[in-house]
Amino acid sequence: MGSRLSTSGAALPVTRTESRTSSRRREGSEVEPPQLPLTPLPEDPASPGTEEPPFLQVPSADRPSRVSKEEDGFVPHDSRFPDDASSAATEIDDGGDWVDEGLALMPIRTTEEIHNHHTHWSVVRTRYREELAELLAVIVQLTLGFCADLASTTSGGASGDALAANLSWGLATMIGIYIAGGISGAHLNPAISIMLWIYRGFPLRKVPPYAFVQILGAFIAALIAFGVYKTQILKYGGSDLAVGGTANAFLTGPRNSDVGVGTAFFTEFVATVILAIAVLALGDDTNAPPGAGMSAFIMGLVITVESNAFSNNTGCAMNPSRDFGPRLALLALGYGNAGFTSGYWAYGPWAAAISGAIVGGALYDIAIFVGGESPINYPRSRIKRAHVKWRRKWATRLRLDKVRRRKAGQLKGKA
Repeated sequence: MGSRLSTSGAALPVTRTESRTSSRRREGSEVEPPQLPLTPLPEDPASPGTEEPPFLQVPSADRPSRVSKEEDGFVPHDSRFPDDASSAATEIDDGGDWVDEGLALMPIRTTEEIHNHHTHWSVVRTRYREELAELLAVIVQLTLGFCADLASTTSGGASGDALAANLSWGLATMIGIYIAGGISGAHLNPAISIMLWIYRGFPLRKVPPYAFVQILGAFIAALIAFGVYKTQILKYGGSDLAVGGTANAFLTGPRNSDVGVGTAFFTEFVATVILAIAVLALGDDTNAPPGAGMSAFIMGLVITVESNAFSNNTGCAMNPSRDFGPRLALLALGYGNAGFTSGYWAYGPWAAAISGAIVGGALYDIAIFVGGESPINYPRSRIKRAHVKWRRKWATRLRLDKVRRRKAGQLKGKA
């Protein structure tokens, strides 16, 4: 046991755990520090038998000075760095001697969130909360958008022109972001999910379920919008839905014969490039990010202005699920396979949108972004290490290493 001086000059007993630094510092020293006896604090006569709070108790031989991390249920904040001398306890420099006070660093709980699992559904919701939020946001967003287009189409423009429909799409996107932004990030778009995986470290394992629920949400939204406007749809185009003229309210594609394959592809490509740049700019803390809750509103304005700029050519999908889900829904509703007769559904909303999102992310990171999570900013050594790990991983999965060793053994045997 040792002692140290308090701010008032009194000697306070402390627990001395010599670190490696202090051990090396004392090597060769013949003078040992004075050993003072441990004096327990007297009990309060006003409350006999009561135990003192843990932070006032003096360590004794039969009681540990601090609770282990396993018993306490907490982990040190810097436990990820085992080589750090301060990861286990806080050390105080007391007159040249390092004294281990046994003070835990800022604790964090092992679980990120606390969920109340009172029902079976609450357990399911905890497991699939992000996917459910994404699904609900897509359903709300696209239901509003499809209904706005159907209102404009079936009324002959009396319920709103193209500008009103484009504004409705922007506000619908804003509502969708407000619904799921704090849970799933409100991607609402497989192209955006892929872009965030490449440039912002979004987990690859989450991309397929996100894309699935986004397509499922678009499918459900198309069914809901058709149910809402079924009477108006039949009145406008008759019972033959395939030739009724209302399919364009759900689908995107060349709006006239003058828009060829190259023009349609380039339109969707440019629109998605701008969308990806806007998404990354709004999420960049070093580039004048908007205030709390403003990102959804600004993104709604971005969708509105892009719809006004590009919808005259193709309808401005910028989103594979927004176009593919309704095509499946119309196929189930009796519109026929007209939505899959041309190849636009593949080269427009899928190929052009995904490639546009990737190019847009690269342009933003090359010109502006300085964060380390983007591969544009990776050092060359990290790229080489990642490439070596990637080759080893896929060689193991494809058993190429066994084939290589087998061939080497055969060649050695022949020699």
